[in-house]
Amino acid sequence: MNILHIDNSRMIHAASKELVESLNHLYFGAQNVSEAYEILSEHKINIIITGLEMSDCDGEEFIRNLNNSPYKNIPVAVLTSTDSFELRQKLFELGVVDYQLKQNFTLKRLKSYVEALAISDELIMTLRRFKVAVIDDSVLTINVIKNIFNLNQVFNVDYFFDVKTLVESEMNYDLYIVDLVLPETSGEELVLKLKEENQESIIIMISSTSNYKTISHVLNLGANDFIVKPFDANTFIIRIKSHIRNHLLMKALEEKNRELLELSVTDGLTKVYNHRHIVQVLKDEVNRSERYNHSLSIILLDLDNFKSVNDTYGHQVGDQVLIEVGKTIKNNIREGDVIGRYGGEEFLVILPETTLEGAIAVGEKLRKAIASIVYEEKKLNTTVSGGIAIFNHFDFSRMIRIADINLYQAKKDGKNRIVC
Repeated sequence: MNILHIDNSRMIHAASKELVESLNHLYFGAQNVSEAYEILSEHKINIIITGLEMSDCDGEEFIRNLNNSPYKNIPVAVLTSTDSFELRQKLFELGVVDYQLKQNFTLKRLKSYVEALAISDELIMTLRRFKVAVIDDSVLTINVIKNIFNLNQVFNVDYFFDVKTLVESEMNYDLYIVDLVLPETSGEELVLKLKEENQESIIIMISSTSNYKTISHVLNLGANDFIVKPFDANTFIIRIKSHIRNHLLMKALEEKNRELLELSVTDGLTKVYNHRHIVQVLKDEVNRSERYNHSLSIILLDLDNFKSVNDTYGHQVGDQVLIEVGKTIKNNIREGDVIGRYGGEEFLVILPETTLEGAIAVGEKLRKAIASIVYEEKKLNTTVSGGIAIFNHFDFSRMIRIADINLYQAKKDGKNRIVC
């Protein structure tokens, strides 16, 4: 960030420069308005912090002139020793983003300016990636909105004068700007249709009406906002950015919830389902098989001589073996099959819609695949024993017991085999 500070005090400049550079941003200091305009012409300035008393211009006049210059979109914060309610009111009406007394100005305050600007930049970049639809039967309104978007370099916008053309386009948009009063249909009907098709779309209604009952009704139907015509460019874009921010926060929250859900059902080491979840999946599959009379098989696999692997190569290698075995099983079963870590070195594989013959074939495939795993330790190889059980109108726990009995038999018969 490039930060321009205008003040006639060298001491204030030195303190502000230290604050700005401590945040790893570039500081540009000007002692008067002439120097400030010179810096503005030579550098892209992101934030202006100005005092109110300069040798060549009053600070209030400078801000007013700035609003009618090419630099009008740069946020301005006032840093001054002078304070009064009337002055604050006047400066905020001129569009300053903050008003601070010099003795209260801190690193935290400066950091908040920079972070807010960074968020604003991120939001406008997101808007430029959004697919936007504007629906209004007024040529004047369409042109006003088009100019606002063009000024903010937002070009991925489609403009519609009627709903029929929008519907026939069969396009889904991230953001809809919809006039309340439209030919052939109402804005309310369109809101209901759009929300039904895409819950995540942002819908902003625009209208010349300011009746609170109408606004409340439209918002209750699912519109995200209601902007009354006529509107200015800054308010229009800021309202849109506000909803984009909420949209991104909701997306982040949904992603975090997905991550938490995945963590709650996943074994931390092998990344397959954990014991609790794989048992729940088996319960559900047993219920489904009972209801629809479908076949169901399970295989309980146990690594042979796993204790000796830990004793000989160490627990880190033992962990790597479990990871590789879990990955190998996952890569050698169908998409609808399910794997979970049942115990220390035991894996439970659930095979929906699978008969005994099918389960034997899968068991042999897995046994051979696991025996073929190549490890960095040249002499290390792994084998598994497995027990199969098929569903025969009894509960999940009995299926597991039968698979466990067959697994025990496989171990007893010499290991590295599948028993059913």
